[in-house]
Amino acid sequence: MSVFGIDLGTTYSCVATCDSRGHVDMLTFEKERTPTIPSVVGFLDDGTPYVGQKAKNGLMINAEKAIDTVKREMNSEYCEKELMINGIQRKLSPIEPSSCILRYLYYHANKTLIETYNEKETNKVVVTVPAAFNDAQREKTKLAAELAGMEVLGLLQEPTAAAIAYNIKPEETILVFDLGGGTLDVSIVKYEKSKSNSYNVLGTPAGDVHLGGKDWDEALVLHALRKANVDPETIDRHGRYWALLMHEAENRKIELTDNIETQFSITLPEVTQIVPIRRSEFETITASLVRRAVKVVEKAISNANNAVIDRFVLVGGSSRMPMIIKTLEKEFLSKISNHRLLKDWISLEDPDYAIAKGAAKYAAIVNNKDKNDIEVNDKTTRSYGFKALRQSKEIVMNIIYADDNCVVDNRSFTLTTRRDNQEKIDIVIVENDSIEDETVFDCANPLIIKSLKLPPNTPQGTDVDFIVSRDKNGIVHVEVGCGSNSISFQTKEIAEDYIIKQVKETIQKMINKEN
Repeated sequence: MSVFGIDLGTTYSCVATCDSRGHVDMLTFEKERTPTIPSVVGFLDDGTPYVGQKAKNGLMINAEKAIDTVKREMNSEYCEKELMINGIQRKLSPIEPSSCILRYLYYHANKTLIETYNEKETNKVVVTVPAAFNDAQREKTKLAAELAGMEVLGLLQEPTAAAIAYNIKPEETILVFDLGGGTLDVSIVKYEKSKSNSYNVLGTPAGDVHLGGKDWDEALVLHALRKANVDPETIDRHGRYWALLMHEAENRKIELTDNIETQFSITLPEVTQIVPIRRSEFETITASLVRRAVKVVEKAISNANNAVIDRFVLVGGSSRMPMIIKTLEKEFLSKISNHRLLKDWISLEDPDYAIAKGAAKYAAIVNNKDKNDIEVNDKTTRSYGFKALRQSKEIVMNIIYADDNCVVDNRSFTLTTRRDNQEKIDIVIVENDSIEDETVFDCANPLIIKSLKLPPNTPQGTDVDFIVSRDKNGIVHVEVGCGSNSISFQTKEIAEDYIIKQVKETIQKMINKEN
Protein backbone atom coordinates (compact mmCIF):
# COMPACT_ATOMS: atom_id res chain seq x y z
CA MET A 1 0.00 0.00 0.00
CA SER A 2 1.33 3.43 -0.93
CA VAL A 3 1.65 6.34 1.48
CA PHE A 4 2.13 10.07 0.93
CA GLY A 5 4.71 12.58 2.08
CA ILE A 6 3.52 16.18 1.92
CA ASP A 7 5.71 19.25 1.91
CA LEU A 8 3.31 21.99 2.97
CA GLY A 9 5.36 25.03 1.99
CA THR A 10 4.93 28.74 2.55
CA THR A 11 4.96 29.55 -1.15
CA TYR A 12 4.80 26.15 -2.89
CA SER A 13 3.64 22.70 -1.82
CA CYS A 14 4.09 19.22 -3.24
CA VAL A 15 3.45 15.56 -2.48
CA ALA A 16 5.45 12.36 -3.03
CA THR A 17 4.36 8.75 -2.77
CA CYS A 18 6.25 5.71 -1.53
CA ASP A 19 5.01 2.23 -2.41
CA SER A 20 5.40 -1.01 -0.47
CA ARG A 21 8.74 -1.69 -2.21
CA GLY A 22 10.21 1.61 -1.08
CA HIS A 23 10.00 3.28 -4.51
CA VAL A 24 9.44 7.05 -4.27
CA ASP A 25 7.82 9.23 -6.93
CA MET A 26 6.77 12.86 -7.07
CA LEU A 27 3.15 13.25 -8.13
CA THR A 28 2.42 15.72 -10.91
CA PHE A 29 -0.76 17.78 -10.85
CA GLU A 30 -2.80 17.76 -14.01
CA LYS A 31 -3.70 21.46 -14.03
CA GLU A 32 -0.24 22.76 -13.08
CA ARG A 33 1.60 20.02 -15.04
CA THR A 34 4.28 20.17 -12.38
CA PRO A 35 4.80 18.50 -8.98
CA THR A 36 4.55 21.84 -7.17
CA ILE A 37 1.51 24.04 -6.64
CA PRO A 38 1.44 27.58 -5.26
CA SER A 39 0.33 27.57 -1.60
CA VAL A 40 -2.47 30.02 -2.36
CA VAL A 41 -6.19 29.71 -1.63
CA GLY A 42 -8.90 31.69 -3.37
CA PHE A 43 -12.64 31.75 -2.80
CA LEU A 44 -15.46 31.82 -5.36
CA ASP A 45 -18.50 34.06 -4.84
CA ASP A 46 -20.37 31.23 -3.10
CA GLY A 47 -17.48 30.62 -0.69
CA THR A 48 -16.10 27.51 -2.43
CA PRO A 49 -12.30 27.48 -2.11
CA TYR A 50 -9.87 26.76 -4.93
CA VAL A 51 -6.13 26.19 -4.72
CA GLY A 52 -2.91 26.42 -6.71
CA GLN A 53 -1.94 28.39 -9.78
CA LYS A 54 -5.51 29.48 -10.46
CA ALA A 55 -5.67 30.92 -6.94
CA LYS A 56 -2.31 32.65 -7.38
CA ASN A 57 -3.62 34.24 -10.57
CA GLY A 58 -6.74 35.26 -8.65
CA LEU A 59 -4.59 36.90 -5.99
CA MET A 60 -3.27 39.28 -8.64
CA ILE A 61 -6.76 40.02 -10.00
CA ASN A 62 -9.02 40.11 -6.94
CA ALA A 63 -6.77 40.12 -3.88
CA GLU A 64 -9.61 40.45 -1.37
CA LYS A 65 -10.73 36.90 -2.24
CA ALA A 66 -7.37 35.09 -2.04
CA ILE A 67 -4.68 34.51 0.58
CA ASP A 68 -1.07 33.28 0.55
CA THR A 69 1.90 32.66 2.89
CA VAL A 70 -0.42 31.45 5.67
CA LYS A 71 2.28 29.13 7.02
CA ARG A 72 3.99 32.19 8.47
CA GLU A 73 0.89 32.90 10.53
CA MET A 74 0.41 29.43 12.06
CA ASN A 75 1.28 30.83 15.48
CA SER A 76 -1.60 33.32 15.32
CA GLU A 77 -5.26 32.70 16.03
CA TYR A 78 -6.19 34.51 12.81
CA CYS A 79 -4.42 35.51 9.62
CA GLU A 80 -3.79 39.24 9.42
CA LYS A 81 -5.52 39.62 6.06
CA GLU A 82 -9.32 39.76 5.91
CA LEU A 83 -11.11 38.12 2.97
CA MET A 84 -14.48 38.67 1.36
CA ILE A 85 -16.09 35.20 1.48
CA ASN A 86 -19.66 34.57 0.41
CA GLY A 87 -20.44 38.26 0.78
CA ILE A 88 -19.01 38.50 4.30
CA GLN A 89 -15.68 40.04 5.19
CA ARG A 90 -13.93 37.91 7.77
CA LYS A 91 -10.57 36.77 9.10
CA LEU A 92 -9.52 33.16 8.73
CA SER A 93 -7.76 30.91 11.16
CA PRO A 94 -4.54 29.75 9.43
CA ILE A 95 -5.91 26.23 9.87
CA GLU A 96 -8.59 26.92 7.23
CA PRO A 97 -6.45 27.79 4.16
CA SER A 98 -3.84 25.21 5.26
CA SER A 99 -6.53 22.53 5.29
CA CYS A 100 -7.70 23.63 1.83
CA ILE A 101 -4.17 23.28 0.41
CA LEU A 102 -3.76 19.88 2.04
CA ARG A 103 -7.15 18.72 0.73
CA TYR A 104 -6.15 19.75 -2.81
CA LEU A 105 -2.85 17.85 -2.53
CA TYR A 106 -4.54 14.80 -1.01
CA TYR A 107 -7.38 14.61 -3.55
CA HIS A 108 -5.22 15.02 -6.64
CA ALA A 109 -2.49 12.72 -5.28
CA ASN A 110 -5.06 9.96 -4.86
CA LYS A 111 -6.49 10.67 -8.29
CA THR A 112 -3.01 10.20 -9.77
CA LEU A 113 -2.44 7.09 -7.66
CA ILE A 114 -5.60 5.49 -9.08
CA GLU A 115 -5.40 6.65 -12.71
CA THR A 116 -1.65 6.48 -13.32
CA TYR A 117 -0.36 3.82 -10.93
CA ASN A 118 -3.51 1.65 -10.83
CA GLU A 119 -3.37 1.57 -7.02
CA LYS A 120 -5.98 2.01 -4.34
CA GLU A 121 -6.38 5.41 -2.72
CA THR A 122 -4.77 6.05 0.65
CA ASN A 123 -5.28 8.51 3.47
CA LYS A 124 -1.98 7.78 5.27
CA VAL A 125 0.38 10.74 5.20
CA VAL A 126 3.37 12.35 6.82
CA VAL A 127 3.33 16.14 6.75
CA THR A 128 6.53 18.15 7.16
CA VAL A 129 6.92 21.19 9.41
CA PRO A 130 9.76 23.66 10.00
CA ALA A 131 12.16 22.63 12.76
CA ALA A 132 11.46 25.95 14.47
CA PHE A 133 7.70 25.32 14.73
CA ASN A 134 6.44 25.29 18.30
CA ASP A 135 3.78 23.05 19.83
CA ALA A 136 0.79 25.10 18.64
CA GLN A 137 2.11 25.44 15.08
CA ARG A 138 2.73 21.71 14.83
CA GLU A 139 -0.69 20.85 16.21
CA LYS A 140 -2.48 23.29 13.90
CA THR A 141 -0.71 21.69 10.94
CA LYS A 142 -1.74 18.21 12.08
CA LEU A 143 -5.31 19.34 12.70
CA ALA A 144 -5.48 20.95 9.24
CA ALA A 145 -4.47 17.62 7.67
CA GLU A 146 -6.98 15.65 9.73
CA LEU A 147 -9.81 18.03 8.84
CA ALA A 148 -8.82 17.55 5.18
CA GLY A 149 -9.52 13.82 5.58
CA MET A 150 -6.08 12.36 6.25
CA GLU A 151 -4.65 9.96 8.80
CA VAL A 152 -1.47 11.67 9.94
CA LEU A 153 1.18 9.02 10.55
CA GLY A 154 3.46 11.71 11.90
CA LEU A 155 4.87 15.20 11.56
CA LEU A 156 8.49 15.34 10.37
CA GLN A 157 10.82 18.30 10.47
CA GLU A 158 11.76 19.51 7.03
CA PRO A 159 15.57 19.27 7.35
CA THR A 160 15.28 15.72 8.71
CA ALA A 161 13.06 14.80 5.77
CA ALA A 162 15.72 16.14 3.38
CA ALA A 163 18.41 14.05 5.11
CA ILE A 164 16.31 10.90 4.64
CA ALA A 165 15.73 11.75 0.97
CA TYR A 166 19.44 12.30 0.28
CA ASN A 167 20.41 8.74 1.33
CA ILE A 168 23.36 9.96 3.37
CA LYS A 169 26.16 7.48 3.88
CA PRO A 170 26.51 5.38 7.04
CA GLU A 171 28.21 7.36 9.83
CA GLU A 172 28.12 10.54 7.69
CA THR A 173 27.12 13.81 9.36
CA ILE A 174 25.45 16.45 7.24
CA LEU A 175 24.19 19.96 7.88
CA VAL A 176 20.84 20.51 6.16
CA PHE A 177 20.31 24.14 5.15
CA ASP A 178 16.65 24.49 4.19
CA LEU A 179 15.77 27.93 2.85
CA GLY A 180 12.25 27.89 1.50
CA GLY A 181 9.80 30.58 0.57
CA GLY A 182 9.01 31.60 4.13
CA THR A 183 11.27 29.84 6.62
CA LEU A 184 14.88 28.87 7.21
CA ASP A 185 15.71 25.67 9.09
CA VAL A 186 19.11 24.20 9.85
CA SER A 187 19.60 20.75 11.34
CA ILE A 188 22.67 18.56 11.74
CA VAL A 189 21.87 14.91 11.06
CA LYS A 190 24.00 11.77 11.41
CA TYR A 191 23.11 8.38 9.99
CA GLU A 192 24.34 5.89 12.58
CA LYS A 193 23.98 2.55 10.83
CA SER A 194 26.46 0.54 12.88
CA LYS A 195 24.83 1.30 16.27
CA SER A 196 21.11 1.64 15.77
CA ASN A 197 20.42 2.10 12.05
CA SER A 198 19.00 5.51 12.79
CA TYR A 199 18.90 9.09 11.56
CA ASN A 200 19.81 11.17 14.59
CA VAL A 201 19.50 14.94 14.83
CA LEU A 202 22.52 16.27 16.72
CA GLY A 203 21.81 19.10 19.13
CA THR A 204 18.80 21.36 18.85
CA PRO A 205 17.88 22.48 15.31
CA ALA A 206 17.98 26.20 14.63
CA GLY A 207 15.57 28.19 12.55
CA ASP A 208 13.86 31.43 11.65
CA VAL A 209 10.18 31.17 10.77
CA HIS A 210 10.23 34.66 9.26
CA LEU A 211 13.21 34.33 6.93
CA GLY A 212 12.67 32.94 3.45
CA GLY A 213 12.52 33.68 -0.25
CA LYS A 214 9.57 36.02 0.27
CA ASP A 215 11.86 38.37 2.22
CA TRP A 216 14.28 38.55 -0.71
CA ASP A 217 11.29 39.19 -3.00
CA GLU A 218 10.06 42.02 -0.79
CA ALA A 219 13.53 43.59 -0.64
CA LEU A 220 13.63 43.50 -4.43
CA VAL A 221 10.19 45.14 -4.70
CA LEU A 222 11.16 47.95 -2.33
CA HIS A 223 14.44 48.55 -4.16
CA ALA A 224 12.74 48.68 -7.57
CA LEU A 225 10.08 51.09 -6.30
CA ARG A 226 12.67 53.43 -4.83
CA LYS A 227 14.61 53.41 -8.10
CA ALA A 228 11.37 54.37 -9.81
CA ASN A 229 10.71 57.12 -7.22
CA VAL A 230 7.58 55.40 -5.94
CA ASP A 231 6.81 55.49 -2.23
CA PRO A 232 6.17 51.86 -1.13
CA GLU A 233 3.86 53.09 1.65
CA THR A 234 1.32 54.18 -0.97
CA ILE A 235 0.70 50.54 -1.98
CA ASP A 236 -1.66 48.29 -0.04
CA ARG A 237 0.35 45.25 1.10
CA HIS A 238 -2.79 43.09 0.86
CA GLY A 239 -3.94 44.42 -2.52
CA ARG A 240 -3.58 43.18 -6.08
CA TYR A 241 -0.82 45.61 -7.09
CA TRP A 242 1.43 44.44 -4.28
CA ALA A 243 0.70 40.85 -5.33
CA LEU A 244 1.69 41.73 -8.90
CA LEU A 245 4.94 43.31 -7.70
CA MET A 246 5.80 40.31 -5.51
CA HIS A 247 5.13 37.96 -8.43
CA GLU A 248 7.43 40.03 -10.63
CA ALA A 249 10.09 40.02 -7.91
CA GLU A 250 9.94 36.23 -7.61
CA ASN A 251 10.52 35.85 -11.35
CA ARG A 252 13.35 38.40 -11.39
CA LYS A 253 14.99 36.73 -8.38
CA ILE A 254 14.99 33.43 -10.27
CA GLU A 255 16.44 35.15 -13.34
CA LEU A 256 19.25 36.68 -11.27
CA THR A 257 20.29 33.18 -10.20
CA ASP A 258 21.65 32.56 -13.70
CA ASN A 259 22.15 36.11 -15.00
CA ILE A 260 24.00 39.16 -13.73
CA GLU A 261 21.22 41.61 -14.68
CA THR A 262 17.45 41.66 -15.07
CA GLN A 263 14.65 44.10 -15.92
CA PHE A 264 12.03 44.71 -13.24
CA SER A 265 8.63 45.71 -14.67
CA ILE A 266 6.56 48.02 -12.44
CA THR A 267 2.87 48.29 -13.32
CA LEU A 268 0.80 50.57 -11.10
CA PRO A 269 -2.27 52.75 -11.77
CA GLU A 270 -0.11 55.84 -12.37
CA VAL A 271 3.31 54.30 -13.00
CA THR A 272 4.55 51.99 -15.73
CA GLN A 273 8.31 51.62 -15.72
CA ILE A 274 11.11 49.16 -16.43
CA VAL A 275 13.89 49.23 -13.83
CA PRO A 276 17.25 47.51 -14.51
CA ILE A 277 18.66 45.62 -11.53
CA ARG A 278 22.06 43.94 -11.34
CA ARG A 279 22.79 40.87 -9.27
CA SER A 280 25.37 42.86 -7.29
CA GLU A 281 22.62 45.35 -6.31
CA PHE A 282 20.36 42.51 -5.25
CA GLU A 283 23.10 41.03 -3.09
CA THR A 284 23.82 44.40 -1.47
CA ILE A 285 20.20 45.15 -0.53
CA THR A 286 19.69 41.65 0.93
CA ALA A 287 23.03 41.39 2.79
CA SER A 288 21.26 41.69 6.15
CA LEU A 289 19.06 38.69 5.28
CA VAL A 290 22.12 36.61 4.45
CA ARG A 291 23.72 37.60 7.77
CA ARG A 292 20.59 36.38 9.57
CA ALA A 293 20.93 33.06 7.75
CA VAL A 294 24.58 32.75 8.81
CA LYS A 295 23.63 33.27 12.46
CA VAL A 296 21.11 30.43 12.22
CA VAL A 297 23.81 28.09 10.84
CA GLU A 298 26.22 29.14 13.59
CA LYS A 299 23.59 28.44 16.23
CA ALA A 300 22.85 24.97 14.84
CA ILE A 301 26.56 24.09 14.84
CA SER A 302 26.96 25.39 18.38
CA ASN A 303 23.89 23.43 19.53
CA ALA A 304 25.49 20.27 18.13
CA ASN A 305 28.65 20.93 20.19
CA ASN A 306 30.61 21.81 17.03
CA ALA A 307 30.17 18.32 15.58
CA VAL A 308 32.42 17.39 12.65
CA ILE A 309 30.31 17.98 9.53
CA ASP A 310 31.08 16.04 6.36
CA ARG A 311 29.03 18.21 4.02
CA PHE A 312 26.31 20.80 3.70
CA VAL A 313 23.07 19.78 1.97
CA LEU A 314 21.04 22.66 0.54
CA VAL A 315 17.29 22.32 0.01
CA GLY A 316 14.46 24.76 -0.62
CA GLY A 317 14.20 26.77 -3.83
CA SER A 318 15.74 29.89 -2.31
CA SER A 319 18.99 28.04 -1.53
CA ARG A 320 19.80 28.25 -5.27
CA MET A 321 20.69 31.95 -4.99
CA PRO A 322 24.42 32.41 -5.71
CA MET A 323 24.79 34.70 -2.68
CA ILE A 324 23.78 31.79 -0.41
CA ILE A 325 26.33 29.33 -1.75
CA LYS A 326 29.03 31.99 -1.88
CA THR A 327 28.42 33.05 1.73
CA LEU A 328 28.31 29.50 3.09
CA GLU A 329 31.63 28.81 1.38
CA LYS A 330 33.19 31.99 2.77
CA GLU A 331 31.90 31.58 6.32
CA PHE A 332 32.17 27.83 6.88
CA LEU A 333 34.27 25.91 4.35
CA SER A 334 37.66 26.85 5.80
CA LYS A 335 36.42 26.37 9.38
CA ILE A 336 35.02 22.91 8.84
CA SER A 337 37.04 21.32 6.04
CA ASN A 338 40.27 22.90 4.76
CA HIS A 339 41.12 20.27 2.19
CA ARG A 340 37.96 19.71 0.21
CA LEU A 341 36.63 21.33 -2.93
CA LEU A 342 33.39 23.26 -2.75
CA LYS A 343 31.67 20.81 -5.09
CA ASP A 344 32.48 17.97 -2.69
CA TRP A 345 31.36 19.89 0.33
CA ILE A 346 28.03 21.45 -0.72
CA SER A 347 25.25 19.38 -2.29
CA LEU A 348 22.43 21.15 -4.11
CA GLU A 349 20.37 18.33 -5.52
CA ASP A 350 16.64 18.19 -5.99
CA PRO A 351 16.07 21.20 -3.66
CA ASP A 352 12.39 21.54 -4.56
CA TYR A 353 11.34 17.94 -3.96
CA ALA A 354 13.75 16.48 -1.38
CA ILE A 355 11.53 17.27 1.59
CA ALA A 356 8.42 15.63 0.14
CA LYS A 357 10.44 12.57 -0.93
CA GLY A 358 11.98 12.21 2.52
CA ALA A 359 8.53 12.55 4.11
CA ALA A 360 7.20 9.78 1.85
CA LYS A 361 10.09 7.49 2.84
CA TYR A 362 9.45 8.25 6.49
CA ALA A 363 5.73 7.54 6.03
CA ALA A 364 6.62 4.11 4.67
CA ILE A 365 8.93 3.51 7.66
CA VAL A 366 6.17 4.41 10.14
CA ASN A 367 3.50 2.48 8.23
CA ASN A 368 5.65 -0.67 8.15
CA LYS A 369 7.20 -0.36 11.59
CA ASP A 370 7.07 -4.12 12.21
CA LYS A 371 9.04 -4.81 9.02
CA ASN A 372 11.48 -1.89 9.23
CA ASP A 373 14.29 -1.41 11.71
CA ILE A 374 15.18 2.15 10.66
CA GLU A 375 14.68 4.80 13.33
CA VAL A 376 14.30 8.54 12.89
CA ASN A 377 15.14 10.50 16.02
CA ASP A 378 13.89 14.01 15.33
CA LYS A 379 14.14 16.91 17.75
CA THR A 380 11.95 19.91 18.37
CA THR A 381 13.40 23.30 19.25
CA ARG A 382 11.55 23.98 22.50
CA SER A 383 11.67 22.93 26.13
CA TYR A 384 8.56 22.28 28.23
CA GLY A 385 8.31 22.94 31.94
CA PHE A 386 5.90 23.57 34.77
CA LYS A 387 5.42 26.68 36.83
CA ALA A 388 6.50 26.15 40.42
CA LEU A 389 7.55 28.09 43.51
CA ARG A 390 11.12 27.98 44.74
CA GLN A 391 11.64 29.98 47.96
CA SER A 392 8.61 32.17 47.12
CA LYS A 393 10.02 32.84 43.64
CA GLU A 394 8.11 31.77 40.52
CA ILE A 395 10.21 29.52 38.29
CA VAL A 396 9.76 27.13 35.40
CA MET A 397 10.92 23.61 36.15
CA ASN A 398 11.77 21.98 32.80
CA ILE A 399 10.97 18.30 32.33
CA ILE A 400 11.34 18.01 28.53
CA TYR A 401 14.36 19.73 27.00
CA ALA A 402 14.94 21.27 23.59
CA ASP A 403 17.81 18.86 22.87
CA ASP A 404 15.74 15.76 23.73
CA ASN A 405 14.56 13.49 20.95
CA CYS A 406 11.06 14.33 19.79
CA VAL A 407 9.61 11.19 21.37
CA VAL A 408 9.94 11.30 25.15
CA ASP A 409 8.71 8.38 27.25
CA ASN A 410 7.17 8.81 30.66
CA ARG A 411 9.09 11.18 32.91
CA SER A 412 7.94 11.68 36.48
CA PHE A 413 8.41 14.27 39.19
CA THR A 414 6.63 15.38 42.34
CA LEU A 415 5.49 18.74 43.69
CA THR A 416 3.87 19.32 47.09
CA THR A 417 0.88 21.33 48.27
CA ARG A 418 1.72 24.70 49.83
CA ARG A 419 -0.90 24.86 52.60
CA ASP A 420 -3.44 22.84 54.56
CA ASN A 421 -6.88 22.24 53.03
CA GLN A 422 -5.72 23.47 49.62
CA GLU A 423 -8.67 22.93 47.29
CA LYS A 424 -6.85 22.68 43.96
CA ILE A 425 -3.50 22.92 42.24
CA ASP A 426 -3.08 24.91 39.02
CA ILE A 427 -0.97 23.13 36.41
CA VAL A 428 0.74 25.69 34.20
CA ILE A 429 2.82 24.37 31.26
CA VAL A 430 5.34 26.77 29.75
CA GLU A 431 7.10 26.42 26.40
CA ASN A 432 10.57 27.99 26.51
CA ASP A 433 14.04 28.14 24.93
CA SER A 434 16.10 27.23 27.99
CA ILE A 435 17.85 23.86 28.28
CA GLU A 436 18.48 24.37 32.01
CA ASP A 437 16.62 22.43 34.71
CA GLU A 438 15.11 25.67 36.00
CA THR A 439 14.49 29.05 34.43
CA VAL A 440 12.75 32.25 35.45
CA PHE A 441 8.98 32.33 34.93
CA ASP A 442 8.26 35.38 32.77
CA CYS A 443 5.70 33.93 30.38
CA ALA A 444 2.60 36.07 29.94
CA ASN A 445 1.03 33.39 27.71
CA PRO A 446 1.55 29.88 29.11
CA LEU A 447 1.04 27.01 26.69
CA ILE A 448 -1.82 25.58 28.71
CA ILE A 449 -3.37 25.90 32.20
CA LYS A 450 -5.34 23.10 33.90
CA SER A 451 -6.55 22.60 37.46
CA LEU A 452 -6.59 19.45 39.60
CA LYS A 453 -9.16 19.33 42.40
CA LEU A 454 -7.49 18.01 45.54
CA PRO A 455 -9.08 15.56 48.03
CA PRO A 456 -10.79 17.16 51.07
CA ASN A 457 -8.61 18.06 54.05
CA THR A 458 -5.37 17.68 52.12
CA PRO A 459 -2.50 18.69 54.48
CA GLN A 460 0.40 20.95 53.51
CA GLY A 461 3.28 19.04 51.95
CA THR A 462 1.12 16.37 50.27
CA ASP A 463 2.72 14.91 47.15
CA VAL A 464 1.26 15.74 43.74
CA ASP A 465 2.69 13.30 41.16
CA PHE A 466 3.31 14.22 37.51
CA ILE A 467 3.99 11.91 34.55
CA VAL A 468 4.94 13.65 31.30
CA SER A 469 5.60 12.30 27.79
CA ARG A 470 5.77 13.59 24.23
CA ASP A 471 4.63 11.73 21.11
CA LYS A 472 6.14 11.61 17.62
CA ASN A 473 4.09 14.65 16.59
CA GLY A 474 5.60 16.79 19.34
CA ILE A 475 2.42 16.81 21.44
CA VAL A 476 2.99 16.78 25.21
CA HIS A 477 0.85 14.43 27.35
CA VAL A 478 0.43 15.01 31.10
CA GLU A 479 -0.97 12.91 33.94
CA VAL A 480 -1.31 14.49 37.40
CA GLY A 481 -2.50 12.71 40.53
CA CYS A 482 -2.98 13.43 44.22
CA GLY A 483 -4.48 10.66 46.33
CA SER A 484 -7.59 9.35 44.56
CA ASN A 485 -7.92 12.44 42.35
CA SER A 486 -6.22 12.67 38.95
CA ILE A 487 -6.35 14.46 35.62
CA SER A 488 -4.96 13.64 32.17
CA PHE A 489 -4.61 16.01 29.24
CA GLN A 490 -2.45 16.96 26.29
CA THR A 491 -1.28 20.26 24.87
CA LYS A 492 -3.11 20.09 21.56
CA GLU A 493 -6.24 21.91 22.69
CA ILE A 494 -5.54 24.98 20.54
CA ALA A 495 -8.55 25.30 18.22
CA GLU A 496 -11.95 26.60 19.23
CA ASP A 497 -14.99 24.57 18.24
CA TYR A 498 -16.32 27.31 15.97
CA ILE A 499 -13.02 27.40 14.06
CA ILE A 500 -13.15 23.64 13.51
CA LYS A 501 -16.79 23.96 12.41
CA GLN A 502 -15.84 26.67 9.89
CA VAL A 503 -12.98 24.60 8.47
CA LYS A 504 -15.23 21.55 8.13
CA GLU A 505 -17.81 23.59 6.22
CA THR A 506 -15.14 24.97 3.89
CA ILE A 507 -13.63 21.54 3.23
CA GLN A 508 -17.08 20.11 2.56
CA LYS A 509 -17.49 22.67 -0.22
CA MET A 510 -14.26 21.40 -1.76
CA ILE A 511 -15.49 17.81 -1.46
CA ASN A 512 -18.81 18.71 -3.10
CA LYS A 513 -16.88 20.24 -5.99
CA GLU A 514 -14.69 17.13 -6.31
CA ASN A 515 -17.79 15.00 -6.68
